[in-house]
Amino acid sequence: MNNESIQVTGHAALLGDEAALADLLTSVLYESAPEEACVAVTCNPRLGLAAMVCYGDDPDFPSFWFFDYRTGQLMSFDSNDLIDTPTIHDLHLEDRPGVLSIEPFSGERFEVFYDLDRQVMRWNAPAAAQ
Repeated sequence: MNNESIQVTGHAALLGDEAALADLLTSVLYESAPEEACVAVTCNPRLGLAAMVCYGDDPDFPSFWFFDYRTGQLMSFDSNDLIDTPTIHDLHLEDRPGVLSIEPFSGERFEVFYDLDRQVMRWNAPAAAQ
């Protein structure tokens, strides 16, 4: 997947309402990438980020999107390292920058790492300094 970036407008009024922000982000993503079905959204106001996991035609290849509250950018991340991850149904942005917890349907929890500058996800990489 090529990294993409979508400018989101109208988000400032929703920053205190995570459910409304999640609805806005999934709507914006659907308009830009209708083949993507968003299965989970997490927001972390302390980090100023939201993250989404989506699936397209290939259920073995999740796509991850991050939203930066400050810039209003919704960014796709290279997630090739997470191919064949068991189907994810929940995720959580940890308070530690660079760490995202994912939970497949099996109930296990895994920590994966993201790098905002490079727009990339990794299984076993140190969390990026933010």
